[in-house]
Amino acid sequence: MRGGIRLWAALAWVWLLYTGTQAAEYDGFLVKLDPGPQPYAVETAFPNLREVAPEQGLWQTGDLSDVEQMVERGLLEYAEPNYRVTLDDPVEDPALRGARVLDVSEFGWHWSAMEADYAWEHGITGQGVRVGVIDSGIYADHEDFAGVKIVPGVNYCVSEGDRRRSDTSDTLGHGTFVSGLLAAGINGCGIAGLAPEVELVPLKCFEGKNGSVANVIQAIYGGVDTFHCQVLNLSLGIAQPSPSLRGAIAHAAQEQVILTAAAGNLTAGSHGTNGDPLLYPAAYEECIGVGAVTSALEAASFSYRNASVWVCAPGSGLKGLSLYGGYAVGGGTSYASPLIAAAAVLARSVKPDLTIAQFQALLRDTARDLGASGYDTTYGWGLVNIGQLLAVLRGDTAYQAASRARLMAADGALTFLTAYNEKGKLLYIDYVRDSGGIQTPQVQEAALWKLFSLDPDTFTPLAPAVLLSGETS
Repeated sequence: MRGGIRLWAALAWVWLLYTGTQAAEYDGFLVKLDPGPQPYAVETAFPNLREVAPEQGLWQTGDLSDVEQMVERGLLEYAEPNYRVTLDDPVEDPALRGARVLDVSEFGWHWSAMEADYAWEHGITGQGVRVGVIDSGIYADHEDFAGVKIVPGVNYCVSEGDRRRSDTSDTLGHGTFVSGLLAAGINGCGIAGLAPEVELVPLKCFEGKNGSVANVIQAIYGGVDTFHCQVLNLSLGIAQPSPSLRGAIAHAAQEQVILTAAAGNLTAGSHGTNGDPLLYPAAYEECIGVGAVTSALEAASFSYRNASVWVCAPGSGLKGLSLYGGYAVGGGTSYASPLIAAAAVLARSVKPDLTIAQFQALLRDTARDLGASGYDTTYGWGLVNIGQLLAVLRGDTAYQAASRARLMAADGALTFLTAYNEKGKLLYIDYVRDSGGIQTPQVQEAALWKLFSLDPDTFTPLAPAVLLSGETS
């Protein structure tokens, strides 16, 4: 009976291969073999098979007759189309279109938005952590990768044994841009990545813009089992759920590898009234789906709104590394995702045994709430706050209070009652009240300057100040 059910299920999959793949392009089929003992080596019986994850019983074939014969012989657990995956073009704001070699002070806004300076100020640079970038490869000779630890990766676009298997060079630029946001070096060139001392592993799945689910799956298993990455970034997505991709994601999560993925970009039309389509792997619960915001801290017009968005990050007007040298400005959830991967790298460098659940909770609890109060499908839990996140891990309660006060002041949720001396210099805050009615103790002068990162000689009140006499300054 059990074998009959398996056969019926496999036949159903074959029927779906005929009827359910017309709307999506695919390149052959993925086949998952029955986990029971096989009477012979399948690669001998089916010479068209290509390895995907053989230790998981996962293979690829371009011949539908292979699938049919496997069903007839009772070898198949399931089959599915090997969907093609295409990388999105960078999304640029109209005002920035075509801009190149721009001053970093103008386009490094994402650092301050995420309070990422905290990491540098405390020497947290990603040392001791390995991140896999599942993308189009990397232009490792870029001047801004000087001194960066780039681990020789794998080109999953070609078969095992192909002489190009070790060639992870980028022919598109997407992977180079993503990698630069993560790990561009401290070398006096152009930009600085958020985690410049991380070990960067290029896991190439795309030749130009084109790849497949099989390539991505191989890269996930390779990143986990071969390269032992602690973090994987996937700035990609497909509209079709894939059991084989889900299995690879689950395997990575079981090994406590933190996965970040782009929520998706709207390339035409308008956002759906019930949300945008889910993309995978961002929609899988083991992944952290990432939306994008602009420098105005508003949702980027292109950023998908759906239940896959766990958190958002800067994703518009970002300066990054250009293919074959130089710099470019671009945007997209593809470029927001590596900023969350970088946050994971920094967190793991502080606390190596940090679990996926703990990291997700940290993102949730320290994010700057944007949009509707609490969770929403546009911003997720809000904008990542790397400074707060690391301060929590380090037990830095002073910074946590300072960061919270700064953000609440910026959001207009704080009222300051202050006192000045006869020279007009701020002495202390009598109290701070937030929208929830919470009062903090008196803040003395020395702590105040540190709290708000202010120069006491050039201080400008953040809110109407009340003098000791009761007059408003």
